[in-house]
Amino acid sequence: MFSALYYLWRLAPQCRRPFMLASLFKLLEALAATAALGVLLLAMDDLARAGFTGGALAAYSGLLAACLLAQLLLFYLFCRLSYPAGVDLAQVLRLKLGEHLPKLSLGFFNSTSVGRLNSVVSDELMMTEHLPTLVLPQLITAAAVPIFTLGLLCWLDWRLFLCALALLPLSLLIFRRGQSSLTAQLDRRSALARQLNQEMVEYIQGMEALQAYNGTGSFLDKLGKLFIVMRDRNIKLARSGPAYLNGGNTVLALAPAAILILGCQLLSEGLIPAPALVSCLVIGLYAYEPLKGLGLAVEIYKLCEPGLTELKKVLDTPRLPTPPRPRSPRSYDIILQDVCFAYESRRVLNHVSFTARAGEITALVGPSGAGKSTLVNLMARMWDVQAGAVLIGGVDLRHMEPAELNQAVSMVFQDVRLFNDTVFNNIALGREGASPQEVRNAAQEAWAHEFIMALPRRYETVIGEGGGRLSRGQRQRIAIARALLKGSPIVLLDEATASLDPESQRMIQQALASLLRGRTAVVIAHRLETITEADSIVVMGQDGEVSAVGNHESLLQGCTLYQELWRARLRAGGWRLGLGRAGGSDAQA
Repeated sequence: MFSALYYLWRLAPQCRRPFMLASLFKLLEALAATAALGVLLLAMDDLARAGFTGGALAAYSGLLAACLLAQLLLFYLFCRLSYPAGVDLAQVLRLKLGEHLPKLSLGFFNSTSVGRLNSVVSDELMMTEHLPTLVLPQLITAAAVPIFTLGLLCWLDWRLFLCALALLPLSLLIFRRGQSSLTAQLDRRSALARQLNQEMVEYIQGMEALQAYNGTGSFLDKLGKLFIVMRDRNIKLARSGPAYLNGGNTVLALAPAAILILGCQLLSEGLIPAPALVSCLVIGLYAYEPLKGLGLAVEIYKLCEPGLTELKKVLDTPRLPTPPRPRSPRSYDIILQDVCFAYESRRVLNHVSFTARAGEITALVGPSGAGKSTLVNLMARMWDVQAGAVLIGGVDLRHMEPAELNQAVSMVFQDVRLFNDTVFNNIALGREGASPQEVRNAAQEAWAHEFIMALPRRYETVIGEGGGRLSRGQRQRIAIARALLKGSPIVLLDEATASLDPESQRMIQQALASLLRGRTAVVIAHRLETITEADSIVVMGQDGEVSAVGNHESLLQGCTLYQELWRARLRAGGWRLGLGRAGGSDAQA
């Protein structure tokens, strides 16, 4: 627990001052409570000795009132600091996570589910708000009050002090074992909660496919079984958790009885006066009372722990290295030199070398799995190459400032990522501080202005999550407008006209013509007829090697793989409904 609190201390320095002040106020509150107990014991002692006068009554009443008022004031100050500090802590942790994620390679996101990260950000890190408001004060009170009160007990009678202290090790041992059991149960619950979160995300995101294939029933059955398991685990946790943690409190509850037995023995032998014995009994009843709330504090911390563990795991994931002395390219040729890359043990690219010249269109073609998308991702430094180098203008990407590289490269793929925001803000994402006229000009150049003006609120229309209120072609044109506004000299393009109707294809091709004009363009081509005019075509083989480089005509003459891809495309172009039925004829190449 303390190692996790220390980790948060290092991770959120802006929260240290309110944490320290809140802890101090809580400590002083515990001291004021103990002082009130001391005043009460002194008053009882005077009363027992028949030395209670009106002046003493006024003095004791004033001191007791002062202690209680101090408690109230200190508690108010603690709440005033700790609750905002808890909210700030959760915010800082989420921002730390948000700042770190964009600096990781895509490999991290391939191995980490969206549901898992969503569970950490939305649920588990939210629990950290309770650390300064519930866990920290309970720890301070559970430590300070027994120390102060047992100090009073030691001052009254050291033998009864040792008697009360003797039960503490056994209580801590039972508490420790209960904590271990609770940890195991909460770990299992946390793992199941993440699985549930992930399944729910998949259920919602895959609703279209589930409805199309009548799969909602089976998926809901699967979710229902998981919810039943989660219910049973929560019930078991609610029953066994307090029982384990309260075992130590049961032992400590015997402290007053032990003090009474030993105290009566000392009283009978004349070794302790009766008023002192009564005071010791009162202290024994009060000393370990704060420890009863320690179980709740531990349980709350254990609910926070999975999120903190996952946060630490993500933040400890190495970022893509940044150069100590960044260099800037003088041109925008893209040069691949003997590039090799593998996903875990599966080799994808083998000694790939070619050049995409500045201001020209270079197309990447090849069968599925040949590594075309991986090449484009390496050019944007979504990953680092494992051998060889990718250079822009003669400068290795690893020697460029990441912000400069990001500014130099725009990516437009088939799967467009838009946000649940206005059309204007989705386009303006391409350049911070862009004016309305600049956004409008980019939309006009991307052939998007006309359909935008037909929307209910035009550029201020909120387009829904993922741009769900727009058609696929409209989303593509918004993405192209964003790239045009960014104005990067390099454009990486996954053929954006695939799977669109002819009218949308025509408008997007015109928008792409504006986007690619005068820029270094690398295009992943699925339909070969769209890249016959490319300046250079790189043919990738199934083994992840470059089979040939040339233009359309030269490759038709000299590259067997390109010839096969071209013939396959022609056959696909002749496909029609009814193919293969009785009486049907073969498609013509």
